[in-house]
Amino acid sequence: MSSRPVRSTDPKLILNVQSFLEGKFSAVVSADELGEHWERFYSSYSRIINRFAVSCGMQDCDVEECSQEVWMAVVNGLPKFQHDPARGRFRSWLYRIVSNKAADLVRERIRHSAVSLNDSGTGLELLDPTPPVTQNFEAAWRSELLREAMKVLQEKSRPRDYQIFVERTIRKKSASVVGRDHDMTEGAVRVVDHRLRQQLQDVLNTLTDGLMQAAFKTE
Repeated sequence: MSSRPVRSTDPKLILNVQSFLEGKFSAVVSADELGEHWERFYSSYSRIINRFAVSCGMQDCDVEECSQEVWMAVVNGLPKFQHDPARGRFRSWLYRIVSNKAADLVRERIRHSAVSLNDSGTGLELLDPTPPVTQNFEAAWRSELLREAMKVLQEKSRPRDYQIFVERTIRKKSASVVGRDHDMTEGAVRVVDHRLRQQLQDVLNTLTDGLMQAAFKTE
């Protein structure tokens, strides 16, 4: 599938969010509008970070603290970000700082928990204090990104269209079977499925600035 081109980052969005973080409000852009800009991309990643931490084995009591530390890194780095398309897009920078910081924190917390268990005096000892999940951080992160993209796709799609997409692309049902179940022609089923595949890739492009491509198998 050929995805749609990644939309370039809006420089005004960057400046507005930077101004919001620096407390610089103008008469043109209200504080409420600036807050909305921040909330827009904050909400895009918060659920991903939390689920990623849990899927990698972090204890529930540490998940929220991990998320807070990730966003502190973003807050500290964002005002210094210089918008230079030749060097990389803003979304790429944001994606990398969030994913790298989250992986580092999860790895550190899980390793610390393993060391604490070995030193607890309980007589228990881990043969390998390095958690096996550290080898799977990238896969876990990509899985949570895809899950979040699917959630966004479901929210923006008509229920019937989303169900067709799930049956065709996820469950690998044939177009003829899906068409029969929904009283549609095979061609109509394929059109709906293809359109939602494009929309899913659009969501992933927004989350990762085009760094993650969804792989679809076709009949």
